[in-house]
This record gives sequence, C-alpha cells and structure tokens, in this order.
Amino acid sequence: MVKQSRGKAQRPKVRPLSGPASQGGVLRAVLGTSISSIRETDGRVSGLKFNKLAMELYWKLSKAENRAFHFVLPHRWYLYGAVVDDYTLRDHIKFDHPDNELETNVEAAFAGLFDMRSAPAGLREEIEPFATDFARKHAGQAGIPGMLRDHYRRAPLPFQRDFLEWSQLTRAILFGYEPDDSRTVALHFNRLVKSYPQELEPRLTSAFGRLALYLEPIVTGRTSGDLGKLKEAVTALWDFWTAFCLFLSVRYNNGLPDARLESYRAHAETELTAYKRRLSAYLENGYLQEGFIAARLGQDIASLSRFMAEQARLSLEETNQLSRDR
Repeated sequence: MVKQSRGKAQRPKVRPLSGPASQGGVLRAVLGTSISSIRETDGRVSGLKFNKLAMELYWKLSKAENRAFHFVLPHRWYLYGAVVDDYTLRDHIKFDHPDNELETNVEAAFAGLFDMRSAPAGLREEIEPFATDFARKHAGQAGIPGMLRDHYRRAPLPFQRDFLEWSQLTRAILFGYEPDDSRTVALHFNRLVKSYPQELEPRLTSAFGRLALYLEPIVTGRTSGDLGKLKEAVTALWDFWTAFCLFLSVRYNNGLPDARLESYRAHAETELTAYKRRLSAYLENGYLQEGFIAARLGQDIASLSRFMAEQARLSLEETNQLSRDR
C-alpha cells in the first residue's frame, strides 16, 4: 500500500486493488471495450477518444451499486482533459506517441485484453451499450468538440472549461469554420482571465498576470478579421497552458504510483523555469514592437481580474441593449 504524506493532503487517496480488479478483470474489460468500440466506429483508435471513453466508463462504474465493478484507473488531468497513465498501464495497452494525445494510436498490449471471461457477471451488459453509444455519438472528427464539452463538465476547475471554450472558438475562427466576431472573442478572454485559479501554483499566477495584461489590449482592441493578433493571443495562451497543465496533473490525479507522480512534479518544476524565460523574452519583444508601457506589469492579477470582469459586464450589457433595440 502506498503511504500517504501528510504534506500532500490535496492528492486523492490511491485505493489498493482488490477482488476482481486485483486480477485485472474490470480494468481489462474497460480498456478492451474502449478500444473495440472506437475502432468499430472510427477505424482508428485515437488517444483522445480512448482516454475520454475509458474515463467515462471509470466514472460510471465508480457509482455502480455492485462493488465488484469498482476499479482503479490511473489517470491525471492534462492538456485535453483526463488521460489514463500509459506507463502504469503498459502491460495492458500501448500508445505509439504517448506524449501527444492527439496523434497517438492505442492498441492492446496482448490479445487477452478483449477477453471478458474474467470480468464480474453483468459487467459486459453494463459497459458495452454505453461504449457503443459514446463512440457513435462522437464519431469522426466532427464528434470531438461535443465530446470535449461533455467531458469537461467533470473538470475540477472552471478555468479549464473556460479555456476549452476559448480554444474551440478561436481555433474555429482561425480555420475558417466560424465568422470572426471580435466582441465574442473578447468576452471569452475576459471569462478566462476572471476564472484563473490563483491558488493552484502561486509561482504561475504572476506569470499569467503579466501575460494577460499584455494580451488584453490585443484581444479587446482588435477589429474583426484581424486574425494575426488573434493567432498571437492563441499561441501565447497555449504556451502558458502547457506549463499550467503540468501543475494541474500534479494536483488532480488518482491511482498514480508515487514514483510516477514525482516524475510529473519534477517535469513541472523544470518547465516552470523554462516557461518564465520564454514569457520574459516574448513580453520584452512584444513591448518593444508595440510600444506598450512596461509599468503596466506592476498591476497584480487581482486588479486585472476586477478590470476584466467589469469589461465583460459592460460588453454584455451593450450586446443585450443592441438586441433590445433591434
């Protein structure tokens, strides 16, 4: 049994495997069913869809009255939501690009992964229809946005949901799938800034404040159709997101061995230093190019949040007034 450190109260307790789960019956059934259901619908078993379906089955079975269906699925919250830990589950599944959830394909490490005979009675009937419905509902590339919105309803932080909405909107605009409405983009940016969780990692809070102060006039001051400025904001916020999600992984996870969690923590610390250097270089270059006043960086994130919240309120009132006038 893994010993719990008193100084890490935020880490969910790792439950020891017992009963059928100790033999891998439920775990194998969930992993195998996730692979087969997505393959039947999409042909390819992408890491993104596999992770989301496996997590949905985990959450579903965690609430089952039949405790024989309960099991541990090692996972953490990361860039595109919750992801299963490929290294911990390496004896069951294989990822060909484990560092990239979008590009990786998932396959069984051995043929027995699809054998349901070791699973508790009734498990097949509990999970197969659910998995089939999930795969059909979110089939193909067109099913991904809805799948992620459904998935992020379980995200532990409002900031994650706001970042998803920002990302989906701005990328749809940049790829030409949605018309560019600068006011709507600014509202999403305002919500994102307002919901930032300052307590997650204080050393990142000041970095986010500096970045948001720089991007605020770019996002709120641009005109519709100015995709160059929008792309700059999207790229800069994604760079921050990659550092933020490493600390998110350390805080929000379950079932990870201590050694695995320590490796994520070490990676987060290394990336924090690297990100701060990238941010300083980016801001210095940006302020020199655009002529912004560097003294604005003295504002703190709390003041910025209040400012952005007020801007969002005024913009929303203006939008509502225009709708009433029509």
